[in-house]
This record gives sequence, structure tokens and C-alpha cells, in this order.
Amino acid sequence: MPLESVNTPEAKLKKRSTPTDSMSLGLLLSSLIITVTLTGCTTSPWHLATSQDQKLEQLLRDTVTEQPANLTLYLSPEIISELDAKINQKWTEVRRLQALRELLFSETGRKISYDSMMTRTALETWEAGLGNCLSISHLFVAAARHLNIDAHLKTVSVSPTWDQQGLIMIRYEHIVAVGELSNGDDYVIDLLPELSSDSRDSKVIDDLEALSHHYNNLGAESVIEGDYPRAILGLLKAIKLTPEFSDAWNNIGAAYRRNGEIELAEASYHKSLRLDRNNYSALGNLTQLYLSQGRQDEAKQFISQVNRYYRRNPYFHYYIAQLRFRSGDYQDAIKYLKGAVKLKPFDPEFYDALAESYRRIGKESQAKAATRMAEKIRKQEDRLRLARRHWTQIVRTR
Repeated sequence: MPLESVNTPEAKLKKRSTPTDSMSLGLLLSSLIITVTLTGCTTSPWHLATSQDQKLEQLLRDTVTEQPANLTLYLSPEIISELDAKINQKWTEVRRLQALRELLFSETGRKISYDSMMTRTALETWEAGLGNCLSISHLFVAAARHLNIDAHLKTVSVSPTWDQQGLIMIRYEHIVAVGELSNGDDYVIDLLPELSSDSRDSKVIDDLEALSHHYNNLGAESVIEGDYPRAILGLLKAIKLTPEFSDAWNNIGAAYRRNGEIELAEASYHKSLRLDRNNYSALGNLTQLYLSQGRQDEAKQFISQVNRYYRRNPYFHYYIAQLRFRSGDYQDAIKYLKGAVKLKPFDPEFYDALAESYRRIGKESQAKAATRMAEKIRKQEDRLRLARRHWTQIVRTR
């Protein structure tokens, strides 16, 4: 069964399902984006309007969205009371900012921690004490604004990071909270500063675009949970707010395909590629759709590009290894697992699979070594989760 990709700001989506999609999650929950570069001046098939485009336009017209102040950025009276009790509005701006950081993240405060598993509003993040980068940024921005501190969300370019849930592969994106102080200094609140980023590709987004990312995440999570009608509703809201959101168009294509609405899926992938010809998740998902329908001539112009992209994705290697393992070809499974480890050395599941493959061919010492490595990585992950509370920091630049 082929792998599909989904794009979202940060969240790990759970459930085994078929077929596979690429969706965008951002460390915002962004999706698995199939990275193929379209080059040259070849004729693009993405420009043709169809009856399905018209149907999508009508669905968007009928879609109703919330306002950020009533959803993602809403703070309850109880939260506001605690903010006012702990942070004096007469303090200097820098002191209020530092006090808010301590209140939200320190051991003596609310100890809000990073959790990639679910996208939450500001209120839900406060109550749960957990959130992904989008969720925690919602909370920080809402609280900072209540304290008269300039605050916005900012998307950040990161080196590609991948995950897999069942037959869905996910590419993560990242988002942070930023602001400008009255003295001209900037600050950044970043839950994952260990990620490398390129500030040239960073962008401050307004509240409506941030809400669009929120809906995109929820839609991607629903796809992975198998609730396709709810996924489609959330993704329509994301697109309604930000019609040029190529990743959301790819994700709704994945949702439509899994819901059996193949023509709408194809139209959505085409729309995604019209907006961003280099959206490789959409290109890969569209190519898989063509192949599943026996449309070889339409697929073949992209297959080599898609395969080049897959070879750079550790979870493609892992997926092939699983197929080889199930067919009893353990040596070949080990070869692909080593490829996965080379691309992503710190996923314990790769080492678990290596251990089992080695055992099947009688190499017990190698199996034990792989098991020890998996255990070591899991212990490091536990320490990392605890440490992330303290990594959140103010970064001031002139």
C-alpha cells in the first residue's frame, strides 16, 4: 500500500488507515510533504477549472468560521484573574514579559510543557498544562496582549523532520510567539530552540491566519483519527480563512480521498499545486491517486521525482522495511532500516524493528545492541520532555 502525506502545524496523528496520505502539520502540525521540484517550462496541468472546482467554491461559501478572540485566543475570567493577581500592570514591560514566562513555564508556575499530540486553544492549553508549539503560542500571545505586551505568532522555517502514524507520514513545521518591546527590542518565545531555522523564510502571521493553521491542524488530526467528515469541515474552515494555503488544500485532498470523494480529492490536489508548484506532498498524493486508478500516463511524468523525494524520507525506508519483513526478507528489511537510521538516527522504533529483524536471522548480539539503542533513545526523550520547560526563553535582539 502506498504512503500518502499530510501537511499541518505540529501534532502527531494517530491511527492506522489506508490508503496513505501526506498532510501538513506545523511544528505547527504540517504534513508529510512529498518533496519533488518541478523544473523547466513544462505545461502545467493544474490550471484547468472543473465542475469540482465550482463545487469546492460553493462548499467554501457555505462554511462558517469563528473569530480568534472567541476561540484560539479566548481567556476565561479565571485565567485573567490569575494573570492580574500574579503580574502587576505597572511593572516595566520587560518585567511583565519575564513574569509571564515564569508563570506559564517555570516549576513555581503552571509548568506548561510541550506535547506534540494535540492542537489546543489558549484556554485548553492552560487547563491541560500541555500543548504543541501552536497551542502554547496561542496561550502566550493571548496572555501577553492582556498584559499590554505586543505579541504575534510567527511561522519558522525548520530543517525537515518526519514522523509516521500508520500509513500516514507527517512533515512537521514550527511556530513561535514573537513581539516588539517599546524600547525597540524584539523577543521570541520558542518551545523548540534546538530546531535549526532560517529566519529568511520566517513570517509573522495575523490572528486569522493563525486560526487557519489551527483549523488545518485539527483537520489533519481528524484525518489520522479516521473522522473524515470532521476533517473536511475543519480544513474547509482553514481554507476559507486563508484561500492561498496550499498545505490545507493538500490535506483536504487527503481527507476527500479517504472519504471516497475521489474527484474532489483530485481537484484539491490540483488547487494545492496551482498555489505552490513545489508542494511535494500534493504532487506525491496526486501521483498515488493516478496510480490507484490505473492512470499510468498521467502518473509517469512525476514518478521519478516522487521517488527521489521518498529516498530522502526515513519513514519511506521504514515502510519498505516493514513490507520486506512481512514477506520474510529479513536481510532486505535490515538494509532499509539502516537507511532509515542514517536519515533519522534517533527514532527508537527503527531500532526495535532492527532488533526483531536481526533475531529472525539468528544475529542475537546485533539484536541486543539495537534494543539497547532503542532504550537509550527513549530515556533521552524522557529527559528532553522534562527539560523543554526550561528551554523556553526570551531572545532579545537589536
